[in-house]
Amino acid sequence: MANSIEEARLEALFCDHFSAVRSYARRRAPECMVDDVVAETFFVAWRRIDDLPDDVRPWLLGVARKTLSTQLRSARRRTSLVEKLNGAEPRAAFSQVDGPDSELIGALQRLSATDQEVLALAAWEELKPREAAVVLGVSPAWYRVRLHRAKRRLLRELEESASSAGHPLPVPLTREGVAK
Repeated sequence: MANSIEEARLEALFCDHFSAVRSYARRRAPECMVDDVVAETFFVAWRRIDDLPDDVRPWLLGVARKTLSTQLRSARRRTSLVEKLNGAEPRAAFSQVDGPDSELIGALQRLSATDQEVLALAAWEELKPREAAVVLGVSPAWYRVRLHRAKRRLLRELEESASSAGHPLPVPLTREGVAK
């Protein structure tokens, strides 16, 4: 009887949050890893079904983040070993981006991985600071400070790329954000 209740809880959890976890993984992982990250995330949830917090979405995204980090670290070690064995040069971290958002994407890519993740949690995942802090395993105050600093660094990158290209930013920016 207890198993069927746990199965029903896991099924409801999966139905309610699969899309959010998959979207989170798709934006951060190579396509070949996405299904593994999602599966591992829900496996951890199943193992800890009795310990899940009331606000489970940020917790699930935190598990997905840790799972992805572990898988990427393993993949880097494997790639590094293969490259050493083959005597190959490591590939570039980012590919060239063309199109209307290329300057923004380029500016984002020049930020640290932490700044990128902090901004992505706010923009892509649309998490509140309290929720994003759960994903990262930090305090909400730490997250708000990092978000503020990441926004400033992104603005600085955008300004530098616009001035080096010799054209104004397409949207006027201020230190507080987009000008109205």
